[in-house]
Amino acid sequence: MIKKQASNIEWRQRSDQLIAFEDGRPLDQPEDSALQIESSHVVVIGLGSGFALQKMMKAQPAVEFTVIECRESLVSRHSRKYENVNFILIDSIDNLERHPQLKMLQAASTQKLLNEQALGSQKSFLQEVFWYLNLRTARSLQNYFQIEKPVDDRWLINAKQLLEITTPDQLPYKLSEVLVIKELVK
Repeated sequence: MIKKQASNIEWRQRSDQLIAFEDGRPLDQPEDSALQIESSHVVVIGLGSGFALQKMMKAQPAVEFTVIECRESLVSRHSRKYENVNFILIDSIDNLERHPQLKMLQAASTQKLLNEQALGSQKSFLQEVFWYLNLRTARSLQNYFQIEKPVDDRWLINAKQLLEITTPDQLPYKLSEVLVIKELVK
């Protein structure tokens, strides 16, 4: 399992913008583009200086945002600025698994966005969080579906593997959708 890395965050002023630097490199820039929103609830993994979040909130003010981050200094700075955003600070997948809103975060109706510009030295850990929330890891599937069968956790899960370890009634899809998936992965 990938773990959060130690890092050093410092803030530097550029023009009228405050930019987060991690280990001497900027996490993101004001000109970075916002991520595409396709849901009424969006989970953003990776915060950085907050530029992408700010643009998304401005473009879609009715959307509910949750931010998952592993760097406390980023969360503490932005949680004061964005009081209507739910911030979740985690340092391990174990910590995420114990979060009371985990099922809601994993729901198919919740859009998960990986803010790639803002990952910095936490890229591997935050990518694993993204895969976990999208039910793409063996561990996330075992937890979500309460699966007893051992699953090779070295790989991301694909549709064929998912169908091998679950039954149609465990999946969050209609039976007709499951049958289509089965045909596609043959």
